[in-house]
Amino acid sequence: MQIELENVSKLYTGGWVSTCALREITLGIAKGEFVAVSGPSGAGKSTLLRIIGCLEQPTSGMYRFDGREVQDISKAEQARIRAEKIGFLFEHPDLIDDLTVAQNVEIPLIYRGIPSVQRKELVEQALDRVGLQDRARHLPGYLSIGQQQRVALARAVVGLPELVIADEPTGRLDTRSGSELMEMIVQVNRSGATVVIATHDADLADMAERIIDLVDGRIMA
Repeated sequence: MQIELENVSKLYTGGWVSTCALREITLGIAKGEFVAVSGPSGAGKSTLLRIIGCLEQPTSGMYRFDGREVQDISKAEQARIRAEKIGFLFEHPDLIDDLTVAQNVEIPLIYRGIPSVQRKELVEQALDRVGLQDRARHLPGYLSIGQQQRVALARAVVGLPELVIADEPTGRLDTRSGSELMEMIVQVNRSGATVVIATHDADLADMAERIIDLVDGRIMA
């Protein structure tokens, strides 16, 4: 699974104001890599991750996912790629309060139409990976924010995606919880998944194999 961006730019237009979030980004990420995208707030990190995750289209330039030009793929096919090949982890866990931990983790598998017996097995494996198998029947409100974010990680990896995209996943966590979550993300990468993470924390970025520094929508290093 190869990620290739060639001269990708992203322009947001609203009313009389236009904002260029990305400027002629050329970038390649190989299968199994762990890449951190670093930079200050407003640098374009989230926009870059959303394009890589097929959540947004470039205004100009070319994006290829696994050899396919995403701009030429239908929206339905892009949705299928996101469901089957990509796991997403954001700053906010966004768990459903009245579903148990296990039910929250199971949601992506239901959308994919995976049979219930297989779903149960995959959910158990995912919760085991984040050390929360004993919290499967708890509601999110009974968990700490660090535990909730680990549930969100389990939900992101439950379908065994080829690519995991994490946008500031430790932004709401204390230092200890953030480090524990990052160690789990490292293990996800070591299991074979490509990982692209956005973070403004230099220490956490150093845990990746490669760091891409963004400033004003441009790659600086």
